Amino acid sequence: MSPVATLARSELFGALGRPVHEDVARLMSEVSFAAGEVVFRQGERGDGLILVADGGLEALLEVPGAPPVRLSSIAAGQIVGELSLLGDGVRTATVRAVVPTTGWALARSAFDVLRHDVRPAASAVVRAIGTHAVQRLDQLHRRCAAELEGEPEEEPLRSSIGEVSPDRGEVDYLAGVLFFGDFTRAQIVQVTEGLPRLAVSRGAVLTPAGDQPSALWVVVRGAVETRMRGAGATRSLRLAGPGRAVGHVGLLGREAFVARLESRARERSILIEVPWPRVRELLIDDAPASRRFAAALWTDVVRALQHGERPLARTRSTTGARRRARAGV
Repeated sequence: MSPVATLARSELFGALGRPVHEDVARLMSEVSFAAGEVVFRQGERGDGLILVADGGLEALLEVPGAPPVRLSSIAAGQIVGELSLLGDGVRTATVRAVVPTTGWALARSAFDVLRHDVRPAASAVVRAIGTHAVQRLDQLHRRCAAELEGEPEEEPLRSSIGEVSPDRGEVDYLAGVLFFGDFTRAQIVQVTEGLPRLAVSRGAVLTPAGDQPSALWVVVRGAVETRMRGAGATRSLRLAGPGRAVGHVGLLGREAFVARLESRARERSILIEVPWPRVRELLIDDAPASRRFAAALWTDVVRALQHGERPLARTRSTTGARRRARAGV
């Protein structure tokens, strides 16, 4: 099957239209794998994604001292390896062929061409892959929630959130943090001008369990933990420090799984609040500053996913914490 036909029937690219399919197809090369063959290994440097045309693959999480954990299957019309294009380029899982498989590969170098292409079609491809990464993060939340039993108890809210003015020298400071590291100072101003800066006290809840994130928050100072809470245990999904973002799944709207999911400040923090209408505006705009924002957001989504999928157990008992809360400690 030709790359254009495979792209047309794919879940990720199918709705983008034939002109986009033809542009992307020119950048793809044919690949094939025997049954049992490893396509790529966890921890390796990622060099591209694969769109399956025929056959099937499986993704495995390598766990030290234990058998690999099967994460997912990749059937015809689906892609694998896309996260390495958005993140730091490291494979987050091992992928191997279950049966003889053919497909089409989009190399990282070709994807970089798309990321810098000013045509709307190129932006649509990058946006589709980025949105897919958010959906992957949402799927992780669903798997984590299934591992926790019982409904979480309410925890006391003895904290506050208030708007503050930007610090003097904020732009120079932001230029040195992760999210804004590839921006020019002028682009930082263009993206952040007019956005609220929030002072969040230790223990303040940005998003209570079960609520949709009301905005995307970029941490300027401090740290915000996103976690899943059950009746007697909590799983930490990510501790977002300066230059990292919180609330990514809010991009999915009501489709996002938010049961048990909570984001709470671990220490006094300063955040930049980006309302969802503004986020969506930046993601569809082709101005250089908007493209920088989109690239930073998609990269941060992948980092959040990688953190949440770490093989080391991150579930802890909350019984003691509840006792301390009741005692006012």
